[in-house]
Formats: sequence, structure tokens, C-alpha cells
Amino acid sequence: MLALVFTSAYSQVHLPTQSTSPNSNVGINQPSPQARLHITDDPNQANCKPAILIDANTGDEAPGDGSGGIGLESVPDPTYCTTPYAFRIIENSTSGNELAFNIASNGQTRIGKGINDINNLSATLNVLNSIGVYGASNYFVKLSAINGDNMIINWDSPQDDKNLDFVSGVLGSPSTTKTFSLSPAGQAAVGDIGINPNYSLIVENGMIVNEGRVGIGTQTPETTLHIKDLRPGSEINNENNPIDGVYGLLIENQGWRNHDFALEIRTGQVNEHNGRVFTVSNGGTVHIGEGLNWTIPYNPDGSFRLWVQDGIRTERVRVDIASENDWADYVFEEDYVLMTTEELEAFIKKHKHLPGVPSAEEVVEEGIDLAEMNKILLEKVEELTLRVIELEKNR
Repeated sequence: MLALVFTSAYSQVHLPTQSTSPNSNVGINQPSPQARLHITDDPNQANCKPAILIDANTGDEAPGDGSGGIGLESVPDPTYCTTPYAFRIIENSTSGNELAFNIASNGQTRIGKGINDINNLSATLNVLNSIGVYGASNYFVKLSAINGDNMIINWDSPQDDKNLDFVSGVLGSPSTTKTFSLSPAGQAAVGDIGINPNYSLIVENGMIVNEGRVGIGTQTPETTLHIKDLRPGSEINNENNPIDGVYGLLIENQGWRNHDFALEIRTGQVNEHNGRVFTVSNGGTVHIGEGLNWTIPYNPDGSFRLWVQDGIRTERVRVDIASENDWADYVFEEDYVLMTTEELEAFIKKHKHLPGVPSAEEVVEEGIDLAEMNKILLEKVEELTLRVIELEKNR
């Protein structure tokens, strides 16, 4: 005790007197100590020295004696007595003594009751269970790199399915909400949703990109959304053995009405149609132009899929014919019967159009089928050819 009292001429040590309890407090520069050891620093801050300085030996950590965990060896050995810790707190309880806080002489710090049972802790700061960081507004947790090194967040678990989760709310309460998860394999989930091992990123409530470009399959997108198939050309072009996968853009709509759109393209022009220029409906019909013609899927045969407002202009149109019976060469068959001239004349006078040709009213109301109309016109040309041949024979 005397050595402690006279260690410094500038410090005063207040020890319990004989009349006080042996459990009384000890004060250094503190005449009224409020704890077992109460140290008060220089009130004038003139010596610029720490309140506590520990010079610790550097050695191998002893495994402990099984009772206190204070660094004693299982089998005492005078040649093996140094320990690497400089400061240690141990919780003494009826269930046993557990390490709760340890500062090693090399600066490595361990925090948490029972952390001495965890092996291979090589980080500077090792915390068992959790860390709470609290600050006023505009304060945050900051990671800074030194000398250009990358900052690394690494978590290790004996189970591969243990993810790194970020949550909001009070831990353990029903109101806790998961906001972000990252798996050891690199898959991520944003929102209160599980990670899907088949995808790198799952977003619960959608994603908004305010500016810039989005590339799928490419790191150099050339427009707002650029989708590129990265499979080898031999796989893409192998029609005999197609491989499942994304061949471009797939839109799957859950709309329950056929006339709702699955895809719509709008320009920046503001009008009563919101600048609509192209629409694909849930029913599979395609509409080009501002107006939508929802009658096309409800035609009698239900076979029309394309509506183009204001017409189509093109250099070439090719119409496929289903079979030979859909062409007019049957007119030249020997069993084909032409109307007589008198019958033809009577029909024209009565109906004001040729037999088998739709009237003007029908064309306005229903339009025309190009393939069918070409067949009808060819039929009339072939009938006219037969009549000309017959006239030439009778001259």
C-alpha cells in the first residue's frame, strides 16, 4: 500500500482506514470514491498524461485453469507465465466465471460474455452477439479505407444458409422488419422478402432508376433499357434443339380483361390519348396509332390481330394462301359452269355488282380480305377470259 501511496508526488491515494469496512472504496485524486477504484484525472489538464497507463507483457495466452479464466495455466509452469491481455473483466456468477471484456497487449479487443469460447478471432475488435451504435442526427457508422485498400465486410458461419440481414425496429419484437439480406454466395434481397438462390437480386416492391441506363446482359447499355442475350450464337440459332432461357424481352401480364394492355409505348406528346403510339393487349391484339380498335378481337371468325390507324405504307406485301382451293384456277376446270349472258345481265341490273363480289355497303361495313379479294378478282378475270375465247370462236 505504501508503494501505491508514494508513487507520485502529484497524486493522492485515499485508502480505507482501519475503522472503515474492508469493502470500502479506494480513490486516486478522489477523496470520496464512488466505486471500488475511483480515479480522478488532473483537473487542470496540465500533465497531458492518461489517467491509466498499462504496460503489458507480450506472450502466449494461457488456456485458463477452468474456474476463473484469468490466464492461469491448466498445469502451472514457471517458464510459461506471461499472458497477452492487458486488461480483463470476468463475470463471476453462481453458474461459473465467464470472460466479458478483454484488451490484449497488441490492441486486440474482445467484448461479450462467453467470447473466450470462440476460436480464431483475428480481428482488432471482436464482439459476441451485437453492437449498438447510437448518435445524434447526422451521425453515422463510417468505414474508411487506408492507402487505397478495399474495405471488406466478411461474415463466417458453419452453415452456408446464414445470411447477412439488415432490419429495422426493435430486435426480437413482432414489429421488426427485414430491409436487406445478402447471402454468402452473393445473392441479395431488398425488402422483407427471402433470397432466391437462382437470382442475384430480388426486390420486393419494385425498383426505380431515376436517371442513366439499365443494361441486362451488357455492361455498356446504349439506351434507357438494353437487353442482350449472352449465349453463344450456335445455341441461339439451333432451331432443332432450343434451349430454355431469355430470348429477348418477355412480358407476362396478369390482366383479366382482353382489352387491357400488356405493353404500351407512348411519346412525349400530350393529347387525349397520352401520346399512345403502340399497344399490345392481353388478348394478343396489336394496335398501332393513338386510337384503339377493340372490335378486332370480336370479329365473327376471331382471326384479326392487327389494327393500324391511318393505313400502312410499304414497298411490298406478301399474302400466304392456305391451299390450292383458295385460288381461282378452278374456273378453268371442265365442269365449271359459267352464267349465261342473260343471267349475268339480270344479276347486274338487280344487285349493281358482279356475282360473288361484295357490294360497296359490305366493304364499308366489314372491309376486305386481301387474299379473298384477289381470289374473287382473279375468278372474274378468268371468267372474262373464257367469254372472250367463246366470242372469238363464234365470229
